[in-house]
Amino acid sequence: MGTNTDVGTSTELGTNTDVGTRSDVGTRSDVGTNTSKVRILGARLRITVNSPVDNLAAGNMAVPIDLDTGKVCGPGVYSDITKQDETHHPVTGIQLEGFQVPFWKECVEMAVQAALHDTRNRSIGWDIAVTNDGPDLIEGNHDWCRLLWQLPVKKGLMSELTR
Repeated sequence: MGTNTDVGTSTELGTNTDVGTRSDVGTRSDVGTNTSKVRILGARLRITVNSPVDNLAAGNMAVPIDLDTGKVCGPGVYSDITKQDETHHPVTGIQLEGFQVPFWKECVEMAVQAALHDTRNRSIGWDIAVTNDGPDLIEGNHDWCRLLWQLPVKKGLMSELTR
């Protein structure tokens, strides 16, 4: 997401980092005797703001992603609730809402296939980098960040985990 990198949409949204755009896709695997089904719980895009890392704790933002379209569907939020929401990137000025995550369908398919690979853990947060060549799976987290999931949509989502 930096001005000096050719990774994904990096030059469009963030600045001063070599970390690519990361989409976080949470999945829940419902495993039956004859069938396995993956339900996408939500997706968020982490966006750097003058930081070499993309964590919210480092002062960066997260935005919600519409699961059907792959477009950003809300303002950028910080984990520091004293900071105002952002409609545009504070450094580049790029409008956040409506931004299309590149290779969105491929990102979702990658998360689904990864979740089906080993269904023993029913809830995993997938970190996926978006590069010029498509999505790249970074890791799956069994103890994924619920704050990152809930903060951008401004509501508790516990009921989504128990459905």
